[in-house]
Amino acid sequence: MLRSLLVALTFIIALPVATPAWAQDNCEYAGDNECDEAQYGGQGYCDAGTDTADCSLLSQGIRDDSCVFANDKECDEFRYNGTGSCQDGLDTSDCAAEQITRESDFLDRARGLLLAENTILNLGNNTCRWNNDGECDDVTFGGTVFCDVGTDATDCRAMALGGEDSCRWANDNECDEPGIGTDNWALLRFVELF
Repeated sequence: MLRSLLVALTFIIALPVATPAWAQDNCEYAGDNECDEAQYGGQGYCDAGTDTADCSLLSQGIRDDSCVFANDKECDEFRYNGTGSCQDGLDTSDCAAEQITRESDFLDRARGLLLAENTILNLGNNTCRWNNDGECDDVTFGGTVFCDVGTDATDCRAMALGGEDSCRWANDNECDEPGIGTDNWALLRFVELF
């Protein structure tokens, strides 16, 4: 009797555990090194449990520098608008340093433009995946809906000032507003006159 119980127990333990249906990479965006599940900070393109390989490290709280491209002074994680050469969670130091620099540069530029502190606070930060791509993605300022409110500050700066991006030189990473930025607008006006 004991022998039969041990054989049965051994058989049960040796059975492979079936992967639950929710733990599969069946999302269209699975396998691209970017965690697309909102529950782990992704943009929500994948339902919970459908981008498991890309989200595996973040779901376990693992954030380290074990990627072969880590510590090269370039962020290689998609979630921080990096190259995507590293799975999200494996280039922590480079991406953290880049975020700090980006935020510091933005705040310095915003204050240099004499933006009111409350406007700077409303703009928020640059933590959206699509920050610094030349397009305002914060719906608060009339942008697309691809970023959460307050996460695309640099791209939405002109919109927050009441402007819009219809200028010929809009979204070229250079401010061309009269009295604030370069004088490209004056050059255009000069060319139009002749």
